[in-house]
Parts: sequence; structure tokens; C-alpha cells
Amino acid sequence: MSVVVVRPGDNARLAVALALLNRCLGEQIYSPAKLAEVTRDGEALLITWDDGGVQAAAVARLLYAKDDSYYASFGPVATNLFRGHRVGSLEALAVEEVRRHQGIGRQLTLDQMSWLARQGCEFAVAVSWLSGGSGTSAGMYRDLGFEGTPPVADFYLAESIRDGWTCPACRGPCHCSAAFYWRRLR
Repeated sequence: MSVVVVRPGDNARLAVALALLNRCLGEQIYSPAKLAEVTRDGEALLITWDDGGVQAAAVARLLYAKDDSYYASFGPVATNLFRGHRVGSLEALAVEEVRRHQGIGRQLTLDQMSWLARQGCEFAVAVSWLSGGSGTSAGMYRDLGFEGTPPVADFYLAESIRDGWTCPACRGPCHCSAAFYWRRLR
């Protein structure tokens, strides 16, 4: 088993990662163009856990001051991180259901955090989707030393309607709650 950074032109791995992310996080949450952009723009990273095929995928992205508005519903604790600090996002994490609870998500998260630190980020942030299912990342973030906010109801609702993606728990627009997590990287 190994962690693989997906490079531009690795279309086979990119296609499998795209299908996994969309299946686990919401149909159409990533388009082929959006995920291909991740591998070529230098501002984001797609990594996969490969064991004879992609078993998990994670996306990390550099954030900018203008990105603070996305996190505004979590309050000043979230938006204040963007004032004078370089911030990176643990944007996505998906693990095949049969491979969950084996430390794969944790390893990919640590790899995301290492990449963000190498890019000069002082903080890593994440939004944990609280669907009530077994796929929530909140416990893992707490175990890794992240601090969190109380949940916000319907956090993804407007985004899921605007962008046309389907929540796997709600089977339509996303009414799930979400919590914001952050941790200093250095």
C-alpha cells in the first residue's frame, strides 16, 4: 500500500479518484475539469491511497484571504484565521467503505497537512460533514489535535443547490450539519 500524489496526465488514477470522491461526498461535487485543475495548478494537491487500485483520495488546497467568506457561518474563530496567516484547506477525504477504520484517512490527512506546511501554511482548516453516518471525520480531526466549532445546520445546502451536487445521505440537496476544525501546523 502506498500514498501516490496524482500528477497531470495520470488520467486513469484521476478518473478513479473522481468516481470515489463523488460517490462518497456527493454526486457531481467534483467535475472532471475541477479535479484535473487540482493536479496542475500548484495550489492544490490530490493524493490517493493505492493498493492495487485507488482505495482513498484526498484533496488539499491553498486558501487566500478572500476565501474567509466560505467559512463565515462558523463565526469569527474561522474567519479570523485568515487575518495575517497563510491557511490551507483539507478540502476532501474519501475512503472506500470496506477500507474505513484502518488508518488510511488519518495517513492521507497527515500527508495533506505536511504538504500544506511545505507550502508555507500556518494553519490547516477542514469542514467535517456530519451526516450521522460512519463517514464523519470529526473524531479523527479531534484525535489529530484540531480544535472545532459547534455544528452549523444546513451548511452545504446553498452550495449543493447552486452547484447541482447530490448529498449521499440526503439523496438530494444537502441538509447535513457541518463543523469547522482548525490546527496550527507550525
